[in-house]
Amino acid sequence: MYKNLDKEAVSDGPVDIKQWERKRYWTTKAFTLECIMLGMEYSVTFLTLWLYIKEMINTDQPKLFYSLVASSYLIAAVILSVFIGRWVDRTRKVRQIFLICNTLVIIGNIMYAFHFSPWFLVFGRLVSGADGPLRSVISGEIARCYPDSEVLSRFSSMGMAFALGFIVGPGVNFMFTTVDFNIGAWHVTYVNIPGVYMALFFFITQICVFFMVHDLSREYDLKADAILKPILPGDIKPLPVTTSFFYAPSNANTQSQSDRFTKSVQIPVKPKETTINFYDDTLIETALRTQQEQERRNKFKMQRLEMSGMFIRPFAFPKLASNQVVPVITEDSSLTSSSSSNYSSISSSSSTSSDEQSKADHILCTILTNADSLLILALTFILWYWMVAFDMWLPIMVVDVMEMSITELNGIVFGFGCISAVILGIMSLKSFSDRMLYNLSIICMIALALMELIFIYMRFRHSQMYINIVLWIIWGTLFAIVVIMDEVFLVGVMAKMTSSKVQTFSESLRLSMSRFGALLALLTSAALFEWIEYVCGVGVIVSLLTLVILIKRRKSLRAPVICIK
Repeated sequence: MYKNLDKEAVSDGPVDIKQWERKRYWTTKAFTLECIMLGMEYSVTFLTLWLYIKEMINTDQPKLFYSLVASSYLIAAVILSVFIGRWVDRTRKVRQIFLICNTLVIIGNIMYAFHFSPWFLVFGRLVSGADGPLRSVISGEIARCYPDSEVLSRFSSMGMAFALGFIVGPGVNFMFTTVDFNIGAWHVTYVNIPGVYMALFFFITQICVFFMVHDLSREYDLKADAILKPILPGDIKPLPVTTSFFYAPSNANTQSQSDRFTKSVQIPVKPKETTINFYDDTLIETALRTQQEQERRNKFKMQRLEMSGMFIRPFAFPKLASNQVVPVITEDSSLTSSSSSNYSSISSSSSTSSDEQSKADHILCTILTNADSLLILALTFILWYWMVAFDMWLPIMVVDVMEMSITELNGIVFGFGCISAVILGIMSLKSFSDRMLYNLSIICMIALALMELIFIYMRFRHSQMYINIVLWIIWGTLFAIVVIMDEVFLVGVMAKMTSSKVQTFSESLRLSMSRFGALLALLTSAALFEWIEYVCGVGVIVSLLTLVILIKRRKSLRAPVICIK
């Protein structure tokens, strides 16, 4: 099951489920706090960055540095996401990567607060980009440590936490709008003080992470064990044996009836990938009779079970098709030698770096050639391009075009942040089926097209205050709906299409696509604002075409299955 992980990646010892669940509870709380901090940092930075560059940075090219500072964060996140995701999949050292990334974020925010040169802002945000991979690490760990029935609600909770941070950010900014003091040559105002208080907030978060985060899937991978299907005692006819290569009782004449059977299942799969599982009938019957939560969660975690003097290690156990026959292991020497050579080949291949690279290439090829996973990546790219483009355009639209103040800008962001939190809060409390989430994704694409049309209107028609208020409320509601598609639908579908051993890697790849979309928006949206009507017009066409593709792929997206292994 864990043959693709490092030797120390998963504990081989017994797991105390009660203690593990307590660790999961506190780790999830720490994940929630981290998501709040990430959302807060995102909102306070984008809200004040344009004014920071215009008012305090001495440069003749404010829009150029606006794009550079904003995009430097995403550049670091894109570079680190895939590498950190793959490393976490192999080692499961979640706590360690959280401590490292948060330390870098603290340093980056302090650098961002120094206004002496625009390059302090660029490199400060570049270092702060170390927190970019944490979203994928959180998603992967949740998918591995919660049953399928709870995963979507947990993803919704994380999305709601991010939205809560998005709301809290403007609220905190309200408290510092009158700040203006000097510490030597360092001038601190409301536009650069977010770097100071975000460094303080992440320091507090770092303390919580140190005491609350645990390497959950390193101790017990719930998702990997959940894909194993139980073998019912009546499904396989017992074959009485006295001795064999796999089973040698000490006293063949006095063994009990339950000890006279050794059963094993050979699963026909792709050539060179056939695996053989060995299960003791008595243990299976005992596990099936047990109703306690601890044994029900652990009935397939038999990594080193001592049964009649020998150790048994179950490997990947795929679900049998209805027309497949389950053979019984006999004393056939050819089958015995074949199974032994299979085990040796698996052990040797997992120990070589070249095979690991081949495995990573195979996973990447599978994701990029599967129609549904490719659609998920494309949707992620499109949504993030437009969400970040709107974030970049919003300060320019409000402050420069509509001639509003920073207080009104904070109020607008605070408003649609509240709407996002309410919607995601409802989704986290209510269980949504895959079909309902698919239907919401259709609504999200329509909402994206309407957002683009509203921005075109407000670019040229913004003289009526009451109409502006109504349009901003509608636009904020639509924005909240679009966030749902990324925070819940795309994350949930990708998680259900991916096996546990590559969970963080696949989510990191999806987030890398989001970073690429965001990076493109950050580099181009400031310059494209002058032609916003044409850009949004193209966006409407792309949104409608994507809607058609979603409808054509509805069968597989309504009921996703594992296809990335």
